[in-house]
Amino acid sequence: MQKKYGLIVFTVLLSVSLCRQAHAFGHNKPGSSSPSRSGGSSSVTLPPSELAPAPVFWALIPPGSGARALGFAGTFTAIADDATAASWNPAGLIQLEKPEVSAVYRFTHVTLDNKSSSDAFKVEENPYQSQGLNYASGVMPFYMKAVKKNAVFSVNYQEVYDFDQLFTIEYAPRDLSGGTLERRQRFTQEGFIEAFTPALAVEITPRVAVGAALNLYMDSIFPDREILNKNRSIFTFTRGGETVTGVSEESAEISDVEGVNVTLGALAHLNQKVTVGLALDFPWTADSTETEVTRLDTVSSSGKTESTSTAKRSAFEIDFPMYTSLGLVLHHTPNWYTGFDVSYVTWSDFAFITGGQKFNPLDGTPFGVNDIDDTWSVKAGTEYLYMYKDKEIPLRGGIMWEQRPSLGSPNEYLGFSLGSGIGVEMQDRTVIFDAAYSFRYAEDTRSPLASESDLSADAIEHQFYLSAIMHF
Repeated sequence: MQKKYGLIVFTVLLSVSLCRQAHAFGHNKPGSSSPSRSGGSSSVTLPPSELAPAPVFWALIPPGSGARALGFAGTFTAIADDATAASWNPAGLIQLEKPEVSAVYRFTHVTLDNKSSSDAFKVEENPYQSQGLNYASGVMPFYMKAVKKNAVFSVNYQEVYDFDQLFTIEYAPRDLSGGTLERRQRFTQEGFIEAFTPALAVEITPRVAVGAALNLYMDSIFPDREILNKNRSIFTFTRGGETVTGVSEESAEISDVEGVNVTLGALAHLNQKVTVGLALDFPWTADSTETEVTRLDTVSSSGKTESTSTAKRSAFEIDFPMYTSLGLVLHHTPNWYTGFDVSYVTWSDFAFITGGQKFNPLDGTPFGVNDIDDTWSVKAGTEYLYMYKDKEIPLRGGIMWEQRPSLGSPNEYLGFSLGSGIGVEMQDRTVIFDAAYSFRYAEDTRSPLASESDLSADAIEHQFYLSAIMHF
């Protein structure tokens, strides 16, 4: 499903600030509060719209599911042999022979080394991080007597999209209306979209299985994980010996997120050496509500203060694309195998819909004006199992190349991953602990300020996963 869109950390450039109006100092939008003023008069008339922060079109990051899968760099379509198969390829659940429960914790650290080829901007390195419960599941294998087939049912919680982002920029002083405007901007975003996912896998033959997962999307069920963003412009305007300083801010909270789609999968063991897998994550539409607040506060050197604010609530939709993944596993020995995945995402169908109009989420233009290219990704991963009397220790690794949607041509990321764990027999139970580290890097990715072609960034992403599984 969604985590497959990005081969673990896919960038879906999206801003919930798509079609916002610029502030006009001293004037209110419909429904806004009346401006408050105090102090003496000012001879400075601030230019409308020049004070508002520039629209930011940024990333939704699907973190991916599970330490085991991440240890393979996400090469999991034809492996899919733990509970996170509900996310990667539901047919893989058929490989689980015992009831189990599991939980996964994730930590992500991203650094954007912003670069500018223009003297009009000053940018810097922006590091940010996020963490939280990544996945939780319960699995129950059973036998269907009516058709004499094995089946596995699971219920799953999964972290779908991580909204955490940071971007800062300082604009060079410039002449405006006979004065000088200095301005810097800071954009922050946080929160998560999550999903509750029941899944079922059914054995067709001893070598072939099919599966399906129903993904019910929602905003976070946990406190302090609401989806919020703030886009703030801090400015100083000087003319004729008088100075006005202030803050122009746009903030938004996204709530009431709802969406449904289906993930289908198939898994076939062609022989003892070769396994193939196929996963199809179908397009879906997210319905949501945005509560937007805009505010402009100014103070002049003559003592005059002024404040205006507006608030509005609106509904919007996001059309997400189709995802297809094909996987192959080669079993070299009973303890060693290698997997390969190729995936394709139809980002040309990606759209943001509000007020009855459809927009390009990468730059806010009407849909169809600037096309988005579909993307490919290729991954490979391997695992070797060291077997002992009462435990087993895996060593995993993987490499990946992936495209992420961007204006013009897609951004290209390279990465690798490492993973290991330990499985311990405890009387009639088995406990498995897994850990994984994933690294991704890209050069000259496009700036979140879509209107500024002189800005770019080198991106570095680190992810750490820890999981625990108990078999009964």
